[in-house]
Amino acid sequence: MLSDYITSDKIKINLESCERDECLAELLEVMIQQRPEINRKEALQALIDREDKKSTAICPGIAVPHAICRSIKKSCLVIGVSKNKIDFGSTQSDPEVMNVKIIFEILFEENDAETHLKMLKDIVQLIQSPNFEKNVIEAQSAAQVFDIIIKSEI
Repeated sequence: MLSDYITSDKIKINLESCERDECLAELLEVMIQQRPEINRKEALQALIDREDKKSTAICPGIAVPHAICRSIKKSCLVIGVSKNKIDFGSTQSDPEVMNVKIIFEILFEENDAETHLKMLKDIVQLIQSPNFEKNVIEAQSAAQVFDIIIKSEI
């Protein structure tokens, strides 16, 4: 379950950034507060490089930027919620630009494909819950977002 990897202190609502790369950096800071061993430069570059290959916007409104990072000893997840749309359209010439408001940012440790696949699967299941996106965007606190996640997993 996704709740195995997330707590309310790993959720940031009202993201300040409006640009994709700035948003990735803003969420990385939340991650580093929890895991100071993370190499900021390496992690941010890995996230940007992955996003440049192909957008991780998996559906309108939601993106799952993720990357493998050598300085990670255990996979880490943070969630960001924005009141503004953030352009997660591919840098290639995709005709459809994906504007997102909910971001699941993940750094995976090397050689842990099982956790990698499990987290991504759990996210896909979670976002299919009725009204998930609407409820998260309307949440007034990280604790409320966490409660929505818990209730959606049941």
